Amino acid sequence: METPLEGTILAAHSALVILETLPTRMDALGSDPALEEACNILSSAVRVLDEGKATNRMLLLVAHVILQAARALEVNDPSTNVADEDCRLAVAILRAQANKIVALCTEGVA
Repeated sequence: METPLEGTILAAHSALVILETLPTRMDALGSDPALEEACNILSSAVRVLDEGKATNRMLLLVAHVILQAARALEVNDPSTNVADEDCRLAVAILRAQANKIVALCTEGVA
């Protein structure tokens, strides 16, 4: 059984994997700048989580970044060439991961 902190780290890792792999499904060479920024922030946050230096405030920031990425995907700018079904699935998973992190924070993860 995973601890709340382990669950939070897993949720953050899952969101990062989605954000990192989504551009590989794009036909265009470029990516959405908001998604790239979310990837960079999450990548840094995941390193901090992996080091065991998480605080509730930081975890809530991670959840916020994940939700911002989901909102950017909801817009689904046609120039990114991301299939609608890919966007819908990514948005649903990202929202679920963010909600899991928030729920675990209320349990006092850090």
